[in-house]
Amino acid sequence: MSKKKESDKKTKEKGASGVENFFMDERLRFISGAIITGLAFYLLISCVSFLLTWQTDHSVTALQGLDAKVDNWGGRWGHIISEKIISYGFGFGAFLIPFIFGAIGLKLLNFPKIRVWGIVIKLAFAVLVLSIVLSFMFGLSDGYLISGPGGAHGLKVTRWLNALIGKIGTLIFIVIIVIGYIVFAFKVSPSSLRPKRITFPKKEKSDNESMDPEEVAEKSAQDLLDKEGEESLFNAWNTKKAATDSGKIVNDMA
Repeated sequence: MSKKKESDKKTKEKGASGVENFFMDERLRFISGAIITGLAFYLLISCVSFLLTWQTDHSVTALQGLDAKVDNWGGRWGHIISEKIISYGFGFGAFLIPFIFGAIGLKLLNFPKIRVWGIVIKLAFAVLVLSIVLSFMFGLSDGYLISGPGGAHGLKVTRWLNALIGKIGTLIFIVIIVIGYIVFAFKVSPSSLRPKRITFPKKEKSDNESMDPEEVAEKSAQDLLDKEGEESLFNAWNTKKAATDSGKIVNDMA
């Protein structure tokens, strides 16, 4: 009985190690990364083309079905996928989905400095937030992109929130979500979001304003004495100069 258990355990370990080695194989990682990266480019091209051709392609497929010829650069598949993720999904937020696949594909291709899980979580949350924000701001927008800029997801969520907590409550909720996303996704310090105080330049005080009245009086008296001394010296110098000049004149006359 014990031998049978040991053999079963060894078989399970071999199977687990085989699966792990299969996924850790460098060739498989390269092929998977190339496929996922190519899918990301295909989705991005199809989504960009959908902005230009969604009206005609939607009307054609509605009349002729899947056999209709579409103008989307990604063909019928590109139109179907982009319509699902944009019109019936997340609106303009769906344009971030190709970048999620691109990050995963580049990670499998061993591109350096790619923190795949951080990028995936941030972009996935941004898809949801952007969809809700755009639907709250623009609503259905006369059927633009079928369900509006925020897609069917954002439209349903905003309508549900408006009915539950009202438009003001929905606005407050969205503002809190957006600020929280900015703080955590971009590592912004909450203190930097506070309004800064407006500081006016302080007027520099003169020497007299910074001194006591007694010191001001003493300084005034000292300044007066210094001024009188300077005047007396100036008068004495003028007297001496006048005497010298008069002596020169007398000598010249003699």
